[in-house]
Amino acid sequence: MGPIVASDFGAPELEKEPSIVAMTDIDTNHYTETLPSARTIPKLSRSFYFRVRRLLKELRSQEAKDRSKGRDFDKALALARDIANIRIKKIASLGASSDQTTEQASNLTAEERALYDRIKQMIDEWKRDILGIEAAE
Repeated sequence: MGPIVASDFGAPELEKEPSIVAMTDIDTNHYTETLPSARTIPKLSRSFYFRVRRLLKELRSQEAKDRSKGRDFDKALALARDIANIRIKKIASLGASSDQTTEQASNLTAEERALYDRIKQMIDEWKRDILGIEAAE
C-alpha cells in the first residue's frame, strides 16, 4: 500500500494548503502530545501528515547541498515518528473503548480516522467471534 494522501479522502483541496509544515509546528505538536496530562487526542490540522511528508521530502532533497538540512531531516523525522506513535496508541485505545468517543474522534485527521475505523471494526469483529454476541454491548 502506498502513502495515504489527502485526495484519497475526498479532500484534494488540502493539497493546495501550504505544502510544508514548519519545524516549529512539529515541535509544538510533539510537546502537546507528550504532556503527562495529554490522555485525549489533541486536534491536528487536517493536512498535518501531508505537510510533514512534504517537509521531509524537501529536507531530504536539500541534504546533499547543506549538511544542516540532514540534521533537520533527522530531527523532523524523529519528532514526526514520535507524534505518530503516540497518536497510534491513543487511537488504538479509543478504538477498543466502548465509551462514547465522538468528541475525541472529531480531533482525528482523515488518515487517523481511517485507522480508527479499521481498528474499531477489527475489535468489534474479534469480540463478536470470541463472545458470540454483538460487540456494541
